[in-house]
Amino acid sequence: MKTKAAVRITITRRRKFYFQIPLICIHCRVCGREVETLSASQAAEALEVHPGVLSRMIADGVIHVISTVSGSLRICRNSLFS
Repeated sequence: MKTKAAVRITITRRRKFYFQIPLICIHCRVCGREVETLSASQAAEALEVHPGVLSRMIADGVIHVISTVSGSLRICRNSLFS
């Protein structure tokens, strides 16, 4: 008599995000290449989290932050969805 093996299935949901504001490309030192970046509010909206949660993720090093010449902070899009 044959026994049936257990099969584990993992379903991953991926969402596409469309931003009305054009994304800015900047060199990310962590990724080592030019990447699309988001503002902090765009990143929080894309992840569907409170801005405070986003700040903690940045402090923990989960998300790459790029400081621009003007002093604003941009979030590496690759680090959000990897």
